[in-house]
Amino acid sequence: MIGPITRPEVVIAGLYRGADLVIVGRTVPLSPAQSAELGAVLTPAKPGHPGPDEITSQRWDVKDSKKPSTKVQPTRRRRSRGRRRHPGPARSATR
Repeated sequence: MIGPITRPEVVIAGLYRGADLVIVGRTVPLSPAQSAELGAVLTPAKPGHPGPDEITSQRWDVKDSKKPSTKVQPTRRRRSRGRRRHPGPARSATR
């Protein structure tokens, strides 16, 4: 994530591929309300978190400055339209 843990600016999504954590997406900048709501439930990551220490601050395909990433403890899993949104045993979305 980019921004302080209490007021995140952008959420970075990662997915484990084997032992490696790969960045697979990011949000648009969060609104102040979204930032406050998310910041209230985040917990700092434990030492050894595999995420990057810096991340590009703007768009994926444009060279720009890097910002420090804020590493947080993954504590929740979400489903979207029946599909798993976090790593784990794969299950078919159609049954």
